[in-house]
This record gives sequence, structure tokens and C-alpha cells, in this order.
Amino acid sequence: MYKNKGFTLIELVIVIIVLGILAAVAIPRFINIQQDARVAAIKGIAGNFSFVVDQVNYAAIMQGLDDQSGVEVDVGGVAINTYYGRPQEIWDARLAELMNNNMHYLGNGYHNSAVLDEVCSQASVCVVDQTPAGSVTGGYTQGWGMLFVPQGKSVREQCYAFYAFEVAGGAIAYSEVSTVEDGC
Repeated sequence: MYKNKGFTLIELVIVIIVLGILAAVAIPRFINIQQDARVAAIKGIAGNFSFVVDQVNYAAIMQGLDDQSGVEVDVGGVAINTYYGRPQEIWDARLAELMNNNMHYLGNGYHNSAVLDEVCSQASVCVVDQTPAGSVTGGYTQGWGMLFVPQGKSVREQCYAFYAFEVAGGAIAYSEVSTVEDGC
């Protein structure tokens, strides 16, 4: 007897339906993986910069410079510009050296607010410095800050690590290193 080899229409329809269900389940998980990776990256940057802030503060205390503004503090042979024992919000190669990271400088967020819309594309992380702290933290904080934006995002997309501080009465009144993850 003659036997047909091949798939019936019903078998093909069932396979297509099963593949559609698998795709519907897999795509959202893939998107969540990308989001989780961005959040993990900015949390890592925040943790790293928090360590740098603490390192600079401890060095300033040990050198008796924590009560002075606009002075350089020696942190393991790297001179860091400070305000009352905390790093200034101005990005430079010396801060990058302490972070052991290759970051691309996007620009100054105070004099050029368009930089807040610029997408980070030149490195895995980009930096925007000299930004009013209220813009950095998303709140009403006074003072200044610096932002660390992951590749493929801009500051306005609400996915970044930040460093913000306020000087009042000759001392640091507020200092924070954290993340904004809403748009990751």
C-alpha cells in the first residue's frame, strides 16, 4: 500500500499555535531581562560611586580638609576636587580613575539642558555633570549633582544613577548616591 509522508493541515495549525504561545510568553521575559540588566548596571554604578564618595570623604577627614571648600584631597595618589569633604559634581578623568571605568562625558546639565535628552551611545555608561540636584533626584532638593546614564537611554527617560549634594552653612547638608529606575 501507498503511504503519504508529510504533515496534515491540522498538525501544521497546531504547531503554529504552539509556537505563537511560546513567542507570547518569551518576548515579555526577554524585555524584562533587558530592563533587569539596565537596573543592575545603574545600581552597580551607584554602588561604585558611593564607594568613591566615601573614599574621598574619609581621605578629607584624615587630611583635615573636610571643613574646606574647593580644595584637592589626595585619594590614593589621585587628587580629587572637593566641597567640604565630598567630590565636586564636576566630572573629570581623576574621578573616572577612582571608578576604574571608561565612561563617556555627555556634558554639563546646567548650561546645556539639551544634554538631558541626549541618548548615551558612545560607551556603556555616560556622565552628565553640574546639574541642579532637583533635576537629578526628581525632587525639590537644592544643590548640585551628577548623573550616570546607561547605553541606549537619556536622562529624561528616567533610567540613571545619580550623585547629589547640597552645601549649606559651610558644610554638606545633604548628600546622596542612588538610582532612578522608572524608565529602565
